[in-house]
Amino acid sequence: MGQHDPMGQHDKALKVLVMDQDPGLQAALRSFSLAGTQIGFLAPVSAAASRKQAALADVVIVGVDCARGLSLAADLCSRPAMPPVIAIGGAGFDGKSPEHVLLLADLAGAALSLPKPVTASELMAAAAGVAGKRRPGQGAKPSAA
Repeated sequence: MGQHDPMGQHDKALKVLVMDQDPGLQAALRSFSLAGTQIGFLAPVSAAASRKQAALADVVIVGVDCARGLSLAADLCSRPAMPPVIAIGGAGFDGKSPEHVLLLADLAGAALSLPKPVTASELMAAAAGVAGKRRPGQGAKPSAA
């Protein structure tokens, strides 16, 4: 998995976990190839299973096109041992606009919120940019306001 570089450092692959039900995005990410990047996919079915898998990643990308996705992003952001979360969304729900939903994700502690459509290369560049960065404080669960 890791390689040894001439400076004596171990080059570790960037592990990105994607939790989004968008089949187009999943297909684009599956066909995306970048040296040193491992992309995994998980359906956000169970918060406990999602947390366990997320803890193993360097960056977690969560689709927030529904209340369950936003809640999952907020839950992950509220846990100090979790990696940075990138929220992505292109649709609102419960009368909220997509912009409102992404703002709620920001307020919950997402390291970055991106509107869809987003390309695989943009998403992986964003993941590389936030990898290893920890939030100064814990996020709070967004209210339904």
